[in-house]
This record gives sequence, C-alpha cells and structure tokens, in this order.
Amino acid sequence: MDSDSESDGELLPQRSRSTRYRRFGSRKRRHEREDEADSDAADAAEAAAADADVAHPAPGAPNGNDELQSDSDWSVELDAVSFHGTDEDEGEAEADYDPGEDDFVVRIEAEGAGADSDEEDEVPVFGFSHGSLDRVLQFSTVRTVKESFLISLALSKALWKILGRTSSGVVAHVYCGDCTLYIGKRKMLGEQIVCPICHNAVAKEAAKYFVTISLKAQLQHFLSRPGVAEYLKYRERRVKHQEDAIEDVYDGDYYRSIRVDGQELMNSMNFTFTINTDGCKIRRGGKDSIVPVYARLNELPPKLRQKFMFLLAVCVDVKEPNMQCFLKPVVSELNSLSSNGIVWQPYGQAEVLSKFVTICHCVDGKAMWQILNMTSHAGYYPCTQCTYQGVRIDNYMRFPIQHADLPPHEMRTHMGMLRDMRQVEMQVPRPESVRGHRGASALALLSGHDMVKGNAFDDLHYFYECAAFHHTKLILDEAPRVDNGLVGNNYIKQLELISHAAYLLSMDSITDADIEKAERFIKLYLQQYEALFGVGRTRLNLHSLKHAPSSVRLLGPLWCHSTFNFESWNHQVLQLVTSPKGMLSQIVTRHLLRVSLEMALEADEEDAAEDVKGFIAKILGKRRRKDGREVAAHTYVLGPPDQRGPRDAEIHVLGMEGIQCAGDISVYNKVCIRSVDYKTARTQKAHHKSNDSTVFTYQNTFCTITDIVSFTDIEGREICGMFVKEHQVAHPSPFSAASHIKQVLPECYDLPHFIRIQEVRSPVIKVFVDGNRYFIPMPNTTEID
Repeated sequence: MDSDSESDGELLPQRSRSTRYRRFGSRKRRHEREDEADSDAADAAEAAAADADVAHPAPGAPNGNDELQSDSDWSVELDAVSFHGTDEDEGEAEADYDPGEDDFVVRIEAEGAGADSDEEDEVPVFGFSHGSLDRVLQFSTVRTVKESFLISLALSKALWKILGRTSSGVVAHVYCGDCTLYIGKRKMLGEQIVCPICHNAVAKEAAKYFVTISLKAQLQHFLSRPGVAEYLKYRERRVKHQEDAIEDVYDGDYYRSIRVDGQELMNSMNFTFTINTDGCKIRRGGKDSIVPVYARLNELPPKLRQKFMFLLAVCVDVKEPNMQCFLKPVVSELNSLSSNGIVWQPYGQAEVLSKFVTICHCVDGKAMWQILNMTSHAGYYPCTQCTYQGVRIDNYMRFPIQHADLPPHEMRTHMGMLRDMRQVEMQVPRPESVRGHRGASALALLSGHDMVKGNAFDDLHYFYECAAFHHTKLILDEAPRVDNGLVGNNYIKQLELISHAAYLLSMDSITDADIEKAERFIKLYLQQYEALFGVGRTRLNLHSLKHAPSSVRLLGPLWCHSTFNFESWNHQVLQLVTSPKGMLSQIVTRHLLRVSLEMALEADEEDAAEDVKGFIAKILGKRRRKDGREVAAHTYVLGPPDQRGPRDAEIHVLGMEGIQCAGDISVYNKVCIRSVDYKTARTQKAHHKSNDSTVFTYQNTFCTITDIVSFTDIEGREICGMFVKEHQVAHPSPFSAASHIKQVLPECYDLPHFIRIQEVRSPVIKVFVDGNRYFIPMPNTTEID
C-alpha cells in the first residue's frame, strides 16, 4: 500500500501519531495550494463582484468597509436609534450588514468563496447523503476512531463535500491590533491595511481578526433537525407544579411583557435568546485568550438548552477585545433576526415565519462591565442594577449597606442608561464616566432588549464564588475558634442565611413567599456580614446579592440564566484547540464539523444507518443509550425486568395506599425520570462518589429506593412506582435558617412505603458527619453542570 495514499478509501500507514499528523498536514496544504491555483479566476471574478456591491468609503476609512463606526459615530447612532428612531429606522441603519455574504472553506485564511455565495441564505448549512457517508466511514472502522477518522477525514475537503457543507456564513473581521478599532471584513481589504485612527499599517496576513458565524445559517440548520418543532412547543406544553409559581423564564414579568408585532410570546411561533460572552485562557500560564459569544434558545426544554448552543463569534488574542466593536456584527444579525425572522417549515405543517428576540444577557461581572461599557469594581458607580456609590476605604472601593450618611441611590432603567451613555458621548471634553458609564454600549443598539431588565443575575460568581467561597475563607482563615476546633456558632448561622437564600431562588418552583423570604435573608446576611467582618470587607459582589430576587421575578429561577452552562461550553471550545497556529481556524472548523456530525445522530433511519450513528457517537465521545419502556410522561424504565409475584410485605404496603395488584410485578433496577437516572439501593456501588438511590418527593419526604416496579391493578390500570424506605426527619432541625438541610434519624426509624413515579421530585445530597446523616434535596433537576 502506498504510504501517501489519500483518504479516499485507503488506510493510513502505521507510523507514530506526530508523523501521521505532519504528513497529513503537508498533503492537506499541498492540495489546498492546488485548489487555490485552480480557482484563481473564479476568486478574481467573485472579488470583483463583491467590490461592485461595496459602498464608497468614507474619508479615512480603508477599503470602503466601515461597518463599525468610530467612537465619534457611536453617539449619532445611539441618538438616532435610542431616542428618536423606531424599529424601522433601526432596521435600515443595520441593513448594510449581511452576515451570510461570505463563504468559509476549511481555512479562514482562504479568501475564495463558493460560486453560490450570493445565494447562501437559500442553501442549508449542512446536509449529507447517508450512502456517501456510510462508504467513507466503513474503511475507518479498521483503525482507532480518532486516529483514522479525525486525522484522515476531519480536515479533508472530501468530507465537507459528503456532508454537503456548501456554505456556512463564517466571516473574518479585521481590527487594529493597537487601538482595537474595527476596520472591515477581511475578504474586502487589500494586501496592506492601515488603521484610520492610529494609522498603524500591517500586512493583511498579519492583521488581527475575529470570526463571526452566521446565526441565521445555524438556525436554519437547527430548525431542519427532526423533532425540533416538537421541542419548541415545550413552552406551551410544560406542566407546572404550582400555577402561580415561577418555574421557568416564561413565568418572569419581563418575558410576559414582551410583544412581537403586537403579539405575546406565549402561543406564538416567535422565540427568544439568552446571550453570553466570557474570555478564558487557552492554557494555564499562557498569554492567548479565547473570547466566544454564545446564544441559547429559551423555548427549548431545559436539558436541551445546554445541548443546542449557538456559537456566534470567536476572538483569539493576547489583548482583550474591544467589546463594542466585537459585538457590533453580532448585534446587527440579532437585530435582523428580530425584525425579519426566518421562514421555516415544521414537520408536516405549513411554512411559518418565526422572529427571534434577544431578551437576556447573562455574563460575569467583568464581562458585564465590558459589554455595557461601564467602570469596574474600582469605580464609584460599578453596579449595573442601581446607582449605588462606592466608598473608598484604605485605597479600596467598598460597598457597605446603605447608611444615612451615604448619598441616596436609585434603580437603573434602560432609558436612564441610554441618557448616561449619550451624555458621555456628547460632552466635550469627554468626561471619564457618567454614573459609571464610559460611553455607548453595543447592547444599546440591540432591538427590543432592555439593558436592565434583561441583565440576568449571575449565581455562579455572586452566590458561590464570591459570597460562599469568600465567607468560608474568612471563617477558616480569620474567625476565632471554639475549644473543640469548630467555628463559632454566629459565623455558621450567618452562612446559613445565604445558603438558604440561594436554595430558594434556584428551586424548580418558586412562590412569592419564597422570593420575599430570600430577600429578607440576603438583607440580614449583609447586615451581619458587615457587623462581623467590618466595612473594609464589603465587596461589590456582596452588594449585588440584593438584586438576585428582582432578577428571579423578571427572568425566572436562577438556573434559567446561570453562567454554569456557558462556562461548560468554554471548556468544550478550549478542547477544539490542539495547536498554537491557526487557533481560530481550528475552533470554527471543528465546531462546524461536530455540529454536522451531531446532525446525523438526530437523523431518521432512512437518512443514516444505525451503525453509522453509533460510530459517530463514538467519535464524539457520546454514550448512546436505547430508550427504555415509557411508563409515564418523561419516564422510562431501563433494562430487562424480573417477573415475580408480590411479597406479603409489598401487598401490605400497597393496601395502605388503596392499591391491589392483579398479578405478577415487573421489577427494574433503574429508571429515568425527566432525564435523571435513579437506581435501587442494592445496585448502588459502595463508596461511590454519587448515590442515585435516594429521592425527594413532592410530599417533602426522603426515600431510599428498594425496588422499581410496574404492574396492573384490579381495575386494569398500569401502575409504575417504587417500594421505598421512608426516612424520618429529626425535629427541631439543627439548622434554623438553612431549613432545606435536614438531619435524618437512624435507619431503625425508616418506614416501608410505596410511591408513584409521579411523586419523585429530585435527587438528594447525603452528608455523613460524626455518625449523623444530613439530607439536602437538589433544588432542581435541570442544572447539569
């Protein structure tokens, strides 16, 4: 076999991994050079056509591409859109940006686009012929999955052709490496690029750039997936535990107030986004950082919101990007989707027009100041929810609770933030800031978005990484100990307050009483914190805790807009980078490849064979599990059952519930309820890190599963449930404030019981201390990170 054979059916030679990578990379580059040489004429014609469509450049703007205005232009646009303009005016102002006009072929650096780039919006992002895909994948099964497939196929144009990736709407945008000013689309620029502000000149190959991926193209791809139309009906089909409780983003006051073309979001075909951005280091100790921008569909079921995340833009640089320039193309496309929407056809239905509105931005504190263009925690007005003024103590900015001698403050509003931004932009000389605002924000141009109501509370950084972690550190490092080595009771009682407040605001069903209680506990916590640790310890993140209840009222439980999920996606993006050269190309190419392959996992049998699906799942590191038998809504018993007659004790327990079994019972070891797995106690491994055998019920009881059963009663109804041992809770509770933590009596007090599957609410965290058992129910089953 020829050692240089292509990946068209012949195997790669048995060499070391590094050698195979180098040889494959050289072959890839050689073929790219040949393809580029063959398409020079087509590229030249396409570039000429593109040049004909570009408006004449403004004075000082290079190459006629001035999509993002300089700072002086921001005030004009902000004034027009936010104070005097309408939605129609805003749409016209952004109409010159077409996020899908460029094509992307394997390497971002390649400027040539396909011949169909002008018709990109009419072409699906991905499609595949299962016959072609089957043939390509068959030869790879004789080698290890990652080596054979990822090396010989992942970067080959043959695979892209098989997957039908004619166009993906990826655009490279050049910005100045010195002053971070946006310059233009890379494809439209000449070989020498000059910044119109600082006049820094750089060759095109060396210019800094970031990449945007067409959200419209991604949505068209997503909406073509089987079953997506059913997923998007979750908003109307969900079953609430309490009708007047807040259980998802749809119950928030802000969501219910939004109108699209005069129509409420509920019972419509219009949908909403939550967006996020946050930088992360590529490697520990390294200089380069990756800054992605994500969007998430709020109308999907909670578990699928994390799975189907949209990557909108990526920047890789040593310096942090100018967020106002970085987000401007993203905002332009989001505005287009909210005003023009997408025409698509749900399965078996007529075509519909859906508009997508961005209602929420969920980021950590540092990113929040950057995207809103505000001062950080070192400034006097850094809170993005209110105009509370900090106090400088020992050269540090501190934020004590409101006292009579401190200046009064007010809650921020969207219009108030716009006025402050405009005041900064219009004043000459330009002030450093106005009530924390340093200038215009790209989010101010986001159609229909309220920068205050849509500003989600970040529980990861405020509750857990700041309040809980910082408080615990103060206790362990500085607080006085008692004789037995434990911390003083007043410090523990204070920590209970913030623990229970976070629990209440993260539950799967939150009442007004729960929010009011959390509000009281947070206020009491801040008062006690200042009394115990002093004013010099008060931080901005602690001040921000008091805004958590209002965020829940507006946007739903904390898990709806937590940054936990987005941080998890940052980790996935980092895994796409394997070389310091061409990191943007690696991220975008491999992300799109992964998305296209995941499409095959969702396909019907006629579109992709089951063995191919299994192979792709193995490549992606996914565990494919065949669904068990559905016994109730969103409930599946897993594994083969054991058939036996009911025992005397079981008959007695069923009789106490008014149930009579008509025959044998089917006994299972595992059940999946609302995407959460539960096991019987006898199958639970000893000394394992997790324990799935104990559940919390809607009757507020803790139960350990003995058997998972299904049977038919004497009236012919199928009943699925669990034989359990119900644990007895100690009274009074040792934790007066953190009442969600329960001490459980010894096992001798457990009682046999039978519960129906529908009574199971959540898993349980079990803690054992000095021979005592403490059970804590999970506040919800939707958070997966």
